[in-house]
Amino acid sequence: MNPDIAKRFADLEQSKTNFLAVLERHTPEQQLFKLTPETWCMTEVGQHLLQVEYNILEAAKRNPPSKIGLFNRMMFWFLKQGLGSGGRIKTPSKAAIPSTIPTFEELKTNWASTRANFKAYLEPLSGTALNSPAMTHPISGALTLEMGFQFFEKHIVHHRIQLERIQKTLT
Repeated sequence: MNPDIAKRFADLEQSKTNFLAVLERHTPEQQLFKLTPETWCMTEVGQHLLQVEYNILEAAKRNPPSKIGLFNRMMFWFLKQGLGSGGRIKTPSKAAIPSTIPTFEELKTNWASTRANFKAYLEPLSGTALNSPAMTHPISGALTLEMGFQFFEKHIVHHRIQLERIQKTLT
């Protein structure tokens, strides 16, 4: 794997590890606790992150975008600002809403599988791929690979804030 891409992937892996470490500090009952039927439990938050990564990766394999325009870059900037705000954001795609509530072990296993597929997708790419159109997000549209890495990392951080809100309801 290209060293620049490998570094970005390693950083993303560390973000996932840090996220899962928060869940691991809780009992299975706490991981599955929902304040209301409409809210997500901790493992559902993780399932959402996993589903988003899986959906974007699978779409990138099938139909990568051909170009990135100024509109895409502006929308991506707004998306990053929203994710960094700490506020709640409505999921833009029903495909990213968890349809199952996994156990912690199921979440870890499935996320590891998706990340292995992501790594396999990245293996043949050159360093120039970081700045090439690679994937699509439902809000910002076309993303370069670098933008994709930034999105996935910001997305995890955004949902760490959600985990903190859930943890406060447990005490």
